Amino acid sequence: MKTKSWVIKLTIVCLFTLYAPYIWATHETPPVKERVFNTEHENILGKNIEIKVMTFNIRFGKGWDDKWDLERTVSVIRDADPDFIGIQEVDREWSSRSQFKDVVTELAEKLGMFYVFGSAIDKAPGFPGGKFGNAVLSRYPISRYWMHSLPSDGQGRGIVGAEITIDGEAISFFTTHLGLSFSDRLLQMVEILKILEEVQSPVIITGDWNTLPDNEEVRLMTRRFIDVQAIAGKGEYGTLLKKGDSIRPRIDFIFVSPEFGVKEAEVIETFASDHLPVVSTLMLHVQQQLKMENGR
Repeated sequence: MKTKSWVIKLTIVCLFTLYAPYIWATHETPPVKERVFNTEHENILGKNIEIKVMTFNIRFGKGWDDKWDLERTVSVIRDADPDFIGIQEVDREWSSRSQFKDVVTELAEKLGMFYVFGSAIDKAPGFPGGKFGNAVLSRYPISRYWMHSLPSDGQGRGIVGAEITIDGEAISFFTTHLGLSFSDRLLQMVEILKILEEVQSPVIITGDWNTLPDNEEVRLMTRRFIDVQAIAGKGEYGTLLKKGDSIRPRIDFIFVSPEFGVKEAEVIETFASDHLPVVSTLMLHVQQQLKMENGR
């Protein structure tokens, strides 16, 4: 056991040594200006686009009661009525645990939404089934998408994103599911931040971070993005249901770039999964330039 402990410690030291320049640079970046949307002050010289978003680890349709019931998952999402959804732990003809269903296609068809799926584990390369990963569902057509594998010493991990245009404005929406170990999550966060740096449009990123708000993996996000649940005053509401334990850790997040204002956020109570979905209403304020006349 002592040998294993030293190996883990040495691994973490090596990770920090390799990625310290990037992480320190992130630390030097001042925190984003958090804000709650105020219509009175933000409707000048621009337009406001309201967007409702959700993150939901659906556990492939298996509820907290260990019953697989995809209709229950559909009902939770339909009642919340989001424009965009980031879902994690999605099966595509994976196994009997989800009746070999293509879960993401069924969800999209039942909800009348567009989707893009990103595989984290693929046990049947070249075939449509045998896949497990994350997906983005959108009420609006998807104009482009991204799929990236993330480094992992454990279960395969990935991030998937979609660019969607609303009222003439492009928005980039991502979802991910981080690993179970700190060393994996640190590597994954470094990769995710690199991906997001290349995105030109306003960003929403959702997912299961598998860690708590005060930990480094989340702080790396909140130095550049807004934690909507925290800014809305709902940070004390947990999202993970654990049998025999009344404590609910908050490990599922919605982060947005500073272009967004947060109107409200809510954790939905349901037994449709062992995670509770988080829903937020956002306002994207798009500034408009005045047309100058006579050279002035």
